[in-house]
Amino acid sequence: MDSPQTQVPENIRLVVAHRIDRSIIGQVEQLTRLTLSMRLPNSTLTTGAHENASSGPLLTRTLSIPLLNSPAATLLLQRSLDEELEPVRWLEHLLAVTFATSVGAAVLLAVLLARSVSRPVQALARHTRVIASGDYATRIPWKRADELGHLADALNAMSDGLAERDQVRDLLNKNVSPEVASRLLRDGAVLRGEERTVTIMFVDLRGFTTLSESLAPAALFDLLNRFLDTMSAEIEVRGGIIDKYIGDEIMALFGAPLDMPDAPDRAVQAALAMHAALPALNAALAAEGRPTLDFGVGICTARVLAGNVGTHRRLNYSVIGDGVNQAARLQSLTRREDWHASILISEATRDALAQNGSDAPIAYRLRELGEVPLKGRTEPVHVYAVDGIGR
Repeated sequence: MDSPQTQVPENIRLVVAHRIDRSIIGQVEQLTRLTLSMRLPNSTLTTGAHENASSGPLLTRTLSIPLLNSPAATLLLQRSLDEELEPVRWLEHLLAVTFATSVGAAVLLAVLLARSVSRPVQALARHTRVIASGDYATRIPWKRADELGHLADALNAMSDGLAERDQVRDLLNKNVSPEVASRLLRDGAVLRGEERTVTIMFVDLRGFTTLSESLAPAALFDLLNRFLDTMSAEIEVRGGIIDKYIGDEIMALFGAPLDMPDAPDRAVQAALAMHAALPALNAALAAEGRPTLDFGVGICTARVLAGNVGTHRRLNYSVIGDGVNQAARLQSLTRREDWHASILISEATRDALAQNGSDAPIAYRLRELGEVPLKGRTEPVHVYAVDGIGR
């Protein structure tokens, strides 16, 4: 007997399903390491059925489980968004740290680079101020091959040049007058010969030969230097320049190399001031047990040729002309005992004093000594003695 067959009517839908409960969900969560929840199709869970298994946002993926071409169930695969983004956030943190480190390193490098440039520049600026103050001995002890090193070498070379210039100036000032030294440095040691009216003065220490025989060389030099220093100071304070020292003689100029309209007046005033300074010098020498001194002065005003005389190896600023010979001869005439004159001037000097003003001739006590022949001249000259100031 055939067993009876059971047929399902067409209007009846057979549903075969598998129960999905929390145990199944737990197994899936273990396999996927995701947090899962279930949703029933065409159904709505009550409010109390919702449960958030994470304290933060979740990343959800939906998976439908079909059965006979119809959704039987929908799986929601959920995972913490923080855990999902953890690798990305770690990379983000790494990039932030890298960026911050790079910026910090760049700033530090910029600061170090700025200091490496600014500090040498500040040192160079300080050194220029040192040079400006007149200190040429200080040097920048750098051994650099860059531009700052070249600049430091240039500053050191400039210091050497300025120091050498000062040495030359000091040497010139000790050998010639400051006025001549300034013109030599300014004009490049040219000072070519020029004709000009100059008042020439010769000062001679009397009895120097006797002194040289009675004094030791060191004592003689000390005595001579003190005399020359005292007399030269009176000349220079009145604008005269020391042309040269000739043993115990002084040759001075008034009116060269710089113009001096009242040169004769200044020369006579200097001669009187030297005689006024002599008593104090002799008193000091006598207190030391040394011999006292006396001297004579000859002054002449004349047209002469003034300029550098010598060779390219050695130059001497001086004047050439008959006036130089007259001044020297007038100084030698002060030894005449019958004249009792320590200061003698030429007629040209006397006339020049008169041209300085209406009261110039009577400002000095002048004594005419007459015409006197001078060695080296064919014609005699009128000689005047200066006995003081006033009538």
